[in-house]
Amino acid sequence: GSFLRERGEKIQHSDDVTNATSSNTAPDSFAATIRQSILKCWTVAKRNTITIIRKCKGANNEPPPPMSAFESLWSFLGCFMSLLMLLNFSNAITKQNPALSLVTGPFGALMTLQYNLTAAPASQPR
Repeated sequence: GSFLRERGEKIQHSDDVTNATSSNTAPDSFAATIRQSILKCWTVAKRNTITIIRKCKGANNEPPPPMSAFESLWSFLGCFMSLLMLLNFSNAITKQNPALSLVTGPFGALMTLQYNLTAAPASQPR
């Protein structure tokens, strides 16, 4: 009670100096300030959501060109051999010290982008 009244009087005092001592309008002013803050937050959240949705639609880019069977075969072999070498490296580390290991999940995603999506915007350097 007293915190809200005190806070409301401060807000009321900054809005209208002549009615600063009026305790009847202080809670109303505080509630109005809260409503304005909520409305402002809602407006910003709505604008940001619309921006995110627009970005998710893309920039009207064309899909990457399809790969030939020969390129697909080389991509498969490149991913397979690279991940096989990383797995052997991880096993060698684990044999030396069982508490250590190499997390290979991120390497799989990286290999996919490097070998299979070379023309896609996602795999281009920025």
